Amino acid sequence: MYFLLVCRAHYQYPERFWELFHIIWSRVKIITRMEKKFKCSHCDYKGCDPTHMTNFTCDKSQLYLEKKRKEMEKLVQGKDKTQSREEYVKFLHELIKRDCKVDKHLNDVNALAGNHYVYVFLNQFEKRYYIGMTDYKIRRFSGHRSEAGMSKFRYFKMSKKVTEMWNDFGSKKGVVTVLSLGGLSFRYACIIERCLIACTPNVTNLSVGTVADAALNLFPFDVIEEMGWYFMDLILKENCKTTIEKPVPPVFNESDATSKTKFQCFECERYFLSQHILSEHLRYRVCNGLFKKAEDFNKNTTAAVVKRKLDDLNLADTQVSNVTRRDCDIYLFIHPSITERELEDAELAKQYVIYVGQSTNFRKRMFCHMTDYNRSDKLKFLFDTKEKAMNKIFRDGKKVIVLKKAYAEKKHAENVETILIDYFRNVTTNSDSGKLSYQIVSLMFPEKNNEVAKLIFQEIIDAGDRSFLSSKIQQG
Repeated sequence: MYFLLVCRAHYQYPERFWELFHIIWSRVKIITRMEKKFKCSHCDYKGCDPTHMTNFTCDKSQLYLEKKRKEMEKLVQGKDKTQSREEYVKFLHELIKRDCKVDKHLNDVNALAGNHYVYVFLNQFEKRYYIGMTDYKIRRFSGHRSEAGMSKFRYFKMSKKVTEMWNDFGSKKGVVTVLSLGGLSFRYACIIERCLIACTPNVTNLSVGTVADAALNLFPFDVIEEMGWYFMDLILKENCKTTIEKPVPPVFNESDATSKTKFQCFECERYFLSQHILSEHLRYRVCNGLFKKAEDFNKNTTAAVVKRKLDDLNLADTQVSNVTRRDCDIYLFIHPSITERELEDAELAKQYVIYVGQSTNFRKRMFCHMTDYNRSDKLKFLFDTKEKAMNKIFRDGKKVIVLKKAYAEKKHAENVETILIDYFRNVTTNSDSGKLSYQIVSLMFPEKNNEVAKLIFQEIIDAGDRSFLSSKIQQG
């Protein structure tokens, strides 16, 4: 191909031949160098999918993965657990520094050092229950405190982390204790956070942190857990403590409103005048006007009415031209230990739900779920919480039950997904809270949300659209 380019340059642009020849030759050298580094012609300079390099998709890159893991095994031969952990971390440092040499703006020092922190929440019994990462501790901790206060005083669903925080606020100490480790680069902080989450049992993090890192994925999951214990010991030895005090009920001063209306801010004015607002602002009911509207809505509106309004919105979407409309499926992963009797009742089936998702291409989405699982299992990557739950099922030779129901638009399915995720929050492995855009969804308090979710879940069960997932990527 490059020979043809040279010939074409000589024929069409003879006066610029040598200039074009040097450009083509430099391109050949770059591609050759990148192929040698990443072991695959797909990994060229044009910026292919990062997961190709971080998840070692091709066969040749997997040989490179095996080679590096054998090097790690030699480093720890004949050493105890403490020494092995130190050797693993040293090897990690070398990998990060080597990657940084490619970037002219980085060097060996700022490859590991920076202005980021990794922090750990400790409860009243010194149990670790939340891991985080930030570049500004004061603002981040203030955000945690505000989140807890809004959950308690503005009536939106508490996460497991916030529930633990309120238990700490009610203890003798009356504060949340936080340990931190600072002076880290962004990438190094992300890796440490991931290792700490991996080694901390019953952690309340919704997200498992950054998994797709080429250096981190060179380590098998058991070694990542060992490095997590090393970093945890480092944080405990550092003993850099901070406390988060109990939040107080938010007080709003009407005279401080930035708009001329009786509500507190410009977003509220936009919402009440044009029904358009930022989803976070609406969902957390930051302003008094929104909160009062939410109170009235939950007091005067039943779950059946909300469900009927959602059905009307879905019906309106089905009347859109088929050229622009694309169906979107809501699907739920159910544990196979559920009985037929339990699967017919939404209240009984709730405890068996593993995951809630939505997709405009159901078959492709299921294939991606199983591909991610099989790659993690084969290459010993660290499982996320969903894959970890599925792994226990597949190891017993069972299949995951999948329930699904089609909706007319992706936007509508996202709002339904949000309702279900909040309802199943204590049992599912979802790493986010979904995306909402309907005002009737954002105005619901947790109790009302649970009532509506129960009706939706029962409807999905009654639809009877059932399939199965196995580790062999089969549907039945």
